[in-house]
Amino acid sequence: MKRLGVDPPCGVLDPKEAVLLAVSCDAFAYGQEDTNNDRITVEWTNTPDGAAKQFRRERFQGDAKNYLAQEMNFGGAPPPLDDQYCASILTEAVWKQIEKKEIDYRKDLSGWRHKFEAEKDIVEEFAVRTEPRLRQWCENTDFTIRLLRSCNELALAQFYQDQLNEQAVYMQKVDHRRDILVAYIHQFTQWILEEESEKKKNKKKKEKIEGGEDEKEKLTEIEKEKESDKTTSTIELKL
Repeated sequence: MKRLGVDPPCGVLDPKEAVLLAVSCDAFAYGQEDTNNDRITVEWTNTPDGAAKQFRRERFQGDAKNYLAQEMNFGGAPPPLDDQYCASILTEAVWKQIEKKEIDYRKDLSGWRHKFEAEKDIVEEFAVRTEPRLRQWCENTDFTIRLLRSCNELALAQFYQDQLNEQAVYMQKVDHRRDILVAYIHQFTQWILEEESEKKKNKKKKEKIEGGEDEKEKLTEIEKEKESDKTTSTIELKL
């Protein structure tokens, strides 16, 4: 027997809007009637962005799960990690070579370091730009999952849980790329310093060798001058 009533029975609320509900109960013989099922359940759902402020019962009736998933697109996974979503100056083809370690970076260390630094800036800027929206999305989705589970809507809860998991995997890929870039940039810097140090050593050796040759030439000239002096002295003595 239905004896509880709520006024208004349904409606639409704007964000942060509140409403007072009047709950009424018809008279009954307390202790003589079963009251185990006397309870009030408040059902709610988010509405699509831009939707008119109008109550639509189909959001709660029939195949509500598919209806909500299609209309709201709530929890939709981001596109895969590619040049269109998180811009990349290296391109996916180059990233595959990086991950397979197929590139000989030593042929152009300065050039690769410049490219990797620019790529790191892009990835970090992307993470900073999306972090606030992503955090809010995760909080909303987690709350929705817990609410659906409490209402025994396990299939729909799993649908959103899968989306939450995919989002986490996606951001892990972004973090993984940044870690790779940072490690390589550090390695490139070390290699460049080693090359510069080796060039300086070679330059000093060359200068030392050239200096030694100059000394030899000077000694040779001195010896020639001494020989010339001896010859001149001998000639003078004979005269």
